Amino acid sequence: MLSHASELMDQLCISTVTSRRNDMISLLIAHNLAACSQKAGNLAESGGYLRVCLKIYKGIVGKNESLSVIFKHLKYLSKTHMQYCAILSQQNKHFEALEHAKYGTLYLSLIHI
Repeated sequence: MLSHASELMDQLCISTVTSRRNDMISLLIAHNLAACSQKAGNLAESGGYLRVCLKIYKGIVGKNESLSVIFKHLKYLSKTHMQYCAILSQQNKHFEALEHAKYGTLYLSLIHI
């Protein structure tokens, strides 16, 4: 199952058709692969998928979106950075983990201003 999801992810990444829909599907697959890898104990692989999630997501965020949609974006980014922080910390990469914790709390603080 994981190999099939990974193959699908690869197909979407090499696709010449760029669309928000493909980006959202890639994001969903990458996030699920990160969670599965984390549960399986493969922290390096999980971290790699989370980096992909952050890269994809930053390209998805639009400029003319409603405030509620922007808050959803900030919440997702906050959670993903905090999840990546936990992965890095478990790998004893505490300096990098701290950087992602800062981003996570920054995005969360923007929601609560």
